Amino acid sequence: MLLHTGDHPVIFAVLMAFLASVFGAPVSSHSSLPSASQESVQRYLTDVVQPFSFSVYPEGGNGEVGYVAASDDDRVLEALDTLRGEQEFGVYLFTAWSWHNQDDLDRKIDLYTDRGYQITLMIKYSPPDGREGDADGYARFVSGVVQR
Repeated sequence: MLLHTGDHPVIFAVLMAFLASVFGAPVSSHSSLPSASQESVQRYLTDVVQPFSFSVYPEGGNGEVGYVAASDDDRVLEALDTLRGEQEFGVYLFTAWSWHNQDDLDRKIDLYTDRGYQITLMIKYSPPDGREGDADGYARFVSGVVQR
């Protein structure tokens, strides 16, 4: 984590220099900051920096380890709810040009968004047979998925 300074004093010093340049206030690299700087840093972290979020890929049937049978939706949702707790949490979904299934993707998007999960959709360049190197075709495919 960037703000952990015990193992990374150089990163901490660079962060403090950056914050000093943003706020125009002197920032000390010592363990306690002047209170005005602490308030400025807290305001920056609260108002400007986006909250850190976590996401996982809950599907087991796609990946480098070979085929794994998909789990029961209820078991997956139960596990995700346990991981999420009270925090914002996301789900990665994958599709590819060569094996895209819009009905299945729509079902998965509904399943996770209905429970309040953010979706990050990864669209792999994996051309269907005979379409190798067809960047324009892939761009049209991606545009169609995004527009839908």
